[in-house]
Amino acid sequence: MSRRGRGFSLIETLISLAVAVFLIAGTAGLMLRAAHLKKRSDMLTAAAGLVRDRLALLRAQAYEGPDLEEGGHETVVTERSTRRAFRLTWTVEPLGEALKCVRLRVRPDLSDGQGVEARLLVSRGLEF
Repeated sequence: MSRRGRGFSLIETLISLAVAVFLIAGTAGLMLRAAHLKKRSDMLTAAAGLVRDRLALLRAQAYEGPDLEEGGHETVVTERSTRRAFRLTWTVEPLGEALKCVRLRVRPDLSDGQGVEARLLVSRGLEF
């Protein structure tokens, strides 16, 4: 019998199927990883926006304002686009008679996950 009329053998079909399954499994793993990284990226982008907004509010406060009193402060904010709660904590430390350092941290509420951190220097005389 000639090989030309028989078509594919069982071994060839099984090898092709194994290669296809291997490629599909690899692609599925990449898709899951990409979805996880996108979710994390969205969370960090939302946290960075909250840091920007809180820094603007703190910058607008008077030097002796209640949010710029020495010590620790905390609030929970729900971000509009993700509808996720974030915990904002900031610590105010005096660095001299007319200078304060504000250390602001934002991270997802009920999580010790990665967040965003920023520092702000507030000066009484230079008004920044």
